[in-house]
Amino acid sequence: MRVNFTCEASDANPPVRKFQLYGSREPLNVSESGTWIKEISEKGSHVYSCLAEHPVGNVASAKNVTLTFNGEF
Repeated sequence: MRVNFTCEASDANPPVRKFQLYGSREPLNVSESGTWIKEISEKGSHVYSCLAEHPVGNVASAKNVTLTFNGEF
């Protein structure tokens, strides 16, 4: 299953430089655009979050996203 994740920080001034995607509290990928396409193949619940990396300070997403995949389409 493919999943599209998007992190935004539209009010940041200066703009956010990079976004870090986390899965189960482990860093996965860095993106300058804040967009990722992930392939999910393992059954179960997967928890994702985002960190906006900013020159003044980093900010984590306020809520986690939980994705549950039962292995079937």
